[in-house]
Amino acid sequence: MKRQYKASNNRRHRGAEDRITDVIDAVCDELGIEDRNRRAIVTSRVEEAYARGARQPLNLVSAGLTAL
Repeated sequence: MKRQYKASNNRRHRGAEDRITDVIDAVCDELGIEDRNRRAIVTSRVEEAYARGARQPLNLVSAGLTAL
């Protein structure tokens, strides 16, 4: 039987992923990055920064910008 989670738990978990996606989209949009490979580089840098504990949006944006 699958374990069911409360909606609030799903929302909380998805919130972090949504914030990371928002940062990646913002960095790529601002720089005009449409190339899939360059976007993947930005994504990996932002995700690495988040995993290291950089949870503030500006720190994540900075990590994304240093990818280029």
